[in-house]
Amino acid sequence: MTTKHAGRREDQRLLTGGGRYSADLSRPGQLYAAFRRADRGHAAIRSIDKSAAEAAPGVVAVFIGKDVAGLGMKTVPPMMPFPGRGGSKILVPERPLLSSDRVRYVGEEVAMVIARSAAAAADAAELVDIDYEDLPVVIGFDKGLAGYAGDPRAYSRQRLFRHRIRRSRQGRCVFRRRCHHRPR
Repeated sequence: MTTKHAGRREDQRLLTGGGRYSADLSRPGQLYAAFRRADRGHAAIRSIDKSAAEAAPGVVAVFIGKDVAGLGMKTVPPMMPFPGRGGSKILVPERPLLSSDRVRYVGEEVAMVIARSAAAAADAAELVDIDYEDLPVVIGFDKGLAGYAGDPRAYSRQRLFRHRIRRSRQGRCVFRRRCHHRPR
């Protein structure tokens, strides 16, 4: 039995400009958020000065890590928590809402600006001044898994999950390495 793929239901709407996104919504009194993100792969945060952003026109509030640390917000769980070998659950490393002590990757959120317009929020986010102390970075799986002094891996050394890859019908191994990338 063969079936012809008819495409996704939303394709026609999205490809012809008929899609609706949260950025398309406009409500009376609506506020907008923009983030100041890390511009380096691994660094200690020495200080954050948000005063210029707070004084910018249209800004309602500016939040940094220490402002939200005590709110009790937890790391967002994975959308699809695949079970590991023997049904074990995936380990979810703790990840702060806004980084306050160090950044672990380019683009990590360090500050959030709330303003009366999207443009004002974006402009003010650029005014947040962050003083970094660069730390060593790891580029590539092999170096990341090898480990060395000053290892900047973002989270613990534990495997997030373990899964067995079975051989295909032709008898070839589909993957030559386990999911945590260590050779057998």
